[in-house]
Formats: sequence, structure tokens, C-alpha cells
Amino acid sequence: MLKVLVKGPALSMSGYGEQTRYMLDAIKDRQDIDLYLVNINWGKSNNISAFDQRSKWLKELIAKTVKTHQANKEFQYDVSIQVTIPNEWENIAPINIGYTAGIECDRVAPVWIEKGNMMNKIITISQHSKDAYSNTKYDVAYKDNPEQSIRTFELTTPIDHIGYATRNCEPSTEELELGLTTSFNFLTVSQFGPRKDLETLLQSFLEKYSDNPDVGLVVKTHTMNTSVIDKERTRRQFNPIMEKFKDKKCKVYLLHGEMTDSQMTALYQQDNIHAYVTTTHGEGFGLPIFEAVCNGMPVLAPDFSGHVDFLYAETVERKKVKGKVSKKEKRKALFCKIPHTMKPVDNRAVWKGVIEEGSLWAYCDKSAVGAAMEKVQKNYGMYKKWAEELRLSVMDEFSPDKMYAKFNDLLFGGIIKEIDTESLEPIRQEALSITSPKNRAKFLKSKILGLESQKEKLALLKGMFKGDKCYVLSCGPTLLDNDQENLRSLLKDNVSLAIKQSYDMFSDLVDFHVYNCGNYKNYEYGDSEPIIAEASTTPWKLGTCDLKFFIKERDFNNSVSANHNFSDWTLEEQQLLRPYGPGIMYEIVFYMIEHLGFSEIVTVGWDNKLSGTDQSKQHFYDKDDSKFDKSEFIHYNEVADNVAMEQLSAEEKITSDVIGLWNTWLNENGCKVKICSSTNPAPQEIERVII
Repeated sequence: MLKVLVKGPALSMSGYGEQTRYMLDAIKDRQDIDLYLVNINWGKSNNISAFDQRSKWLKELIAKTVKTHQANKEFQYDVSIQVTIPNEWENIAPINIGYTAGIECDRVAPVWIEKGNMMNKIITISQHSKDAYSNTKYDVAYKDNPEQSIRTFELTTPIDHIGYATRNCEPSTEELELGLTTSFNFLTVSQFGPRKDLETLLQSFLEKYSDNPDVGLVVKTHTMNTSVIDKERTRRQFNPIMEKFKDKKCKVYLLHGEMTDSQMTALYQQDNIHAYVTTTHGEGFGLPIFEAVCNGMPVLAPDFSGHVDFLYAETVERKKVKGKVSKKEKRKALFCKIPHTMKPVDNRAVWKGVIEEGSLWAYCDKSAVGAAMEKVQKNYGMYKKWAEELRLSVMDEFSPDKMYAKFNDLLFGGIIKEIDTESLEPIRQEALSITSPKNRAKFLKSKILGLESQKEKLALLKGMFKGDKCYVLSCGPTLLDNDQENLRSLLKDNVSLAIKQSYDMFSDLVDFHVYNCGNYKNYEYGDSEPIIAEASTTPWKLGTCDLKFFIKERDFNNSVSANHNFSDWTLEEQQLLRPYGPGIMYEIVFYMIEHLGFSEIVTVGWDNKLSGTDQSKQHFYDKDDSKFDKSEFIHYNEVADNVAMEQLSAEEKITSDVIGLWNTWLNENGCKVKICSSTNPAPQEIERVII
């Protein structure tokens, strides 16, 4: 099973808390994941106070996670799902998914682009939030290349969106004592603050209906929490506005405090509450508006941001032209649009790193708010009919079955997939019938491109080269000591696996290529693209690759070389995670050799030793006469930068001491090892060859 960590404010009453619980509801019944939960706080929001089965399960899941880490501090997850603002996303697992409420304005902050590009996938909750994220671009200056002074900084991570699932909106049995004395009432669920713009709504309502004793506005609100102190704080925010309309005949009703889901449903279904109204500047999704729609309430809102996703419905437009009726599907607005103007966000809302100064959002035209409310009041029958049509559309489009299925596909599509062995077997048999190992490798490359999950790809590759020889081209200085023409002739007839920049020397002959983030180069593969594996400390892809592996944090004492637990890290046991070697040979190359089933390997240029007095020259491309330009590196790390110089001798010792054990392990798995290097300190029982 895949070990999945959810990190979010699961117990919070905030919007992000709601998101976390919604996502957990969608995945909780999966039998192919082992679920863990880390609860985080969200601002000053209260925690949920319910003692139902859902709350009990959440707390048990949190306790399970704590106990797991207490028992094993090195416990590793396969996938993390992080429910919070992108600023807080981090590298936790080989695959990291960011799930955010998105943004209410027209663009995201630069740090959201930076953090987003660290993720493997991003999910947000509306088309608006997705578009704002994916369409944001910044021009930034190169620090190390004055000749190319500007580059575009934008999101490269795949991003999708999913709204909320509808809730049970059956007629409520809750009885609410609201004390409404007005015959026609509007409802808003909002807070004071620069984004919701409750002030504009209150003033517009009071101006329009000041002389009308039959109309009321119910305001369900709080400022920070549900305490008595907060209620008084909220009243103090109301008072300056209400004082301007001392002689008003209309009424404003303040509802403050925590209400259960059942009570909120009853509020939306009140016979004497007729329509929902908001003058919000922008919504990530607009959950209260959504809940009003689900309960059949007509809605008044600006035509901007997240709530637009569900305030339109698919309709069929019929036109009769020359006696023939044509049908055309279109999205129809089934709400009362409050005219708005796009202007920069209120300075009070600027939040560096989240809502950037100069971002745009909607400002409802104050003169139009009251007019829209009056329009709905006078034409209530039409808007109520629209509301019912919209309710039926939303209950179908956003049904729990559909949304949970979509959510699971977005989260785990391509990550978790049961291997259809019956469909893979014909491909495997066709591959094995190809007598030339190099042609077999090309065939396998073409088939890998059609597979989604890494588990499937590895299953296809398992044991494909039994009885075959492989030349492993490493990056040690001795790679250049060999007869290059003779080496090329050998590579024409035998499979080759190139490590990092050794690929550039033999690009037309390489069958497998492995690279990592140390000394990583932007490789250009062309038409003869090999099967490519990336093994790096970054959970996101650095470049083109068919297989992506995540290497654990550097720690000599917990490396595979120190623990000698080679069999724990086979590609059959671990499809995503890699141990710290140290060194790419121990982290992935030997494991790929074992997985592919090669019967013999010849390592060329695998020196595994500090050479000469200049300890920075650990690779053939570090030599003074190297033709490789280090400015081509996009993740440039000299050995001296990779590991502190004083640690180099320790790394050399730990890797050198274990070569004999690796040789034994590979032999036990049917692979004979030969070494072509004048400096490799391997035991003498390992055969040396000269090319």
C-alpha cells in the first residue's frame, strides 16, 4: 500500500479545515493507501467541537501518525497531500501534492510560483483560482548571466481544480428562533474585513430600503471566533454604519456564533428568508454561496471569481432557421449579476506573499447593489424558478459520487494503479522475442511512453535483459583514459547505461541514462532518446525522465552503505523512494542493473576515489581541458559544494569499504561485475578489464 500523509488543519473551523475534511472524506475508504494525518493550526479559527464518528476518526488518525513517528523517526511517506496556502508547501515525500483554496484576485504572488514548482501536482478549488495561478507570469533578472537579463518566471507544475461536493439538503427539522418580523428577507454569510466587503452590502441595503418596513437583511457573521467577546467586537463594527441610518424602517438581523451544519441548512431553508446576497470582492470558491444554491435560494453576486463555477448551468439553446431547429449547448447565468468594476485590491488586504499589491479584484458598483436587490424582490417568481433550475444542475454536477471519483483521480491518477499483468504480458513476450538487446531497449522505450504509473513501467522492465551484458559509463576521470573508438564499437553491440554527463560523450549509443541534481545538466536527447531515470533529492522533476526517484536526505549513518540493507531498496520493493548511497551508483544504478536482470556489467570510469591533489576534480568534465561548459548546468553543484570538503574522505571510505559487499549482492542476484578503472579501490577478486 502507498503511505499517504495528509497535512492540513483537519480540526479547524476555517475554510482550509473544511477543505481538509472534504478531501479526507473522498479518500478514506480506499483500500490501497495507508493514511496518516498531521493536523496544523489555521490562524485564530476555533477547532470543531463535534464528538461524532467523523471527529473521532480524525483524532484517531492523528494519534496513529504520532505513534508511528515515535516508534520510527526515519519513517518515510510515498505521497504527501498538503492542504494550506502554497507558502507553506514543502518537500516531504517523493510525490507532493499541494491542495489550496487558491486566490480571490487575478494573480498569485511570486512565492506561490516558486512553491508550486516544487510540487508534483497542484489542486485548487475553482476554475478562477486555477486560471489565476497558471496565467501568472513574472519577468525576473538572471543573477549569473548578464547577457540574458530577463526570463519568464511561471508555473510549470500541472494544476487542476475541483469544487466542493453537495451536502444533504433534505428538508431540515431544525427549528430556529430568528425573530424575523419583516416579510421579505435577504441573507448573507460574511465577515467584516477588506475582502468580503460587508460594509458595502450593509450601506447599500440601508440606503435602498430605509423607508421600507417589510424588508430585512439577515447577517450571519463573526469577526475571529464565536466567543461573547467576539460578538461584542462584531457589534462595534456594525454600530458606525447603523448610526448613519437611525431613522431606518428596514431591519438588519445579526446572527453570531457557531451553528451546526443542520442549523445552517435550516437557515438557508427558512420560509421568510428569500434570497442570498454578497458583495464580495472575490472568492476562492464561495462555500456559503454554494450552500445557498444547494438549498434553492436565488443568489445575487458579482460575476467574478470562484463562485462563477456553479452559478452557471448547461442549457440547450434552440433556434429555428429556415424551418430547421438547431440546438446549441451553452452556459447560462442563473443568478442576479451585481455590476462590478475591476480595481486594485484594498491596501488593508495586501498580504505580502499571498495577495500582492496591485492585484485586481471586483468592486460591486454601490449604486447597483440596492437596484439588484429590488429587482430580485419585484421579480421573485422568475429568480426562484432560476434558483430551482440551478439547484437541480448543481446537485447533479457536484454530486458526492462524481466529485469523490474526480478527487481520487486528481490525487492518485497515474500514481496508484493496479498493474494489469494480463495486458503487460504480451508486451513483455514481444520484447523478449527481440534478440538484439539494444533493439529490445528501444522497443521498451516506446512502450513505456504509453504507461501512466511508475509501478507499471518497472513491472514491464523487470528481468528484460537476463543473459545480456551492460556497459555502465560513469563520470570518473578514467573514463577518458580508454580507447574511445574501441569503446564506441563495444557500445554498438551491447546495452549501455550512462551516468550523468557521460551521456554527452556517447549520446547516439546510450540505451539508459541516469542523472541526479548534483552536477545536473540540461540534456538534449534528440531522436535517439534513451530510457531516462532521474534520482534526486528534489521530489519534483528536474528534467525529462521516464522514471522519477526521490533520494532521502543525506545522512552517512543512515545510508545504504552504512546499513548494508541492500535488499530493502530493490525497485520491486520501492518504486518511488531511493536510499542515500552516498553516490548515484549505490542509490539507483546497481538497483536498476539488478531490476533489469543483466548477467554481466562492466563499469567504465567508476573510480570511486579522490584523485590527485585537486580534490574538486572528481569527474572527467572537471578537467582543465574539458569541453563541457559549466554554464550549461541548471543545477550546478561542484563536489566541493555537494559535500563539505572535510567530509569527502569520510564519503570515500564508506563507499569504498562496501564495494565488496555490493559485488557479493549483485553476484547473488545473478550479475557478474567487472571494473574498467585504474583507481577504483574495489577488492582484487572483482575482475579488472582494459578497453
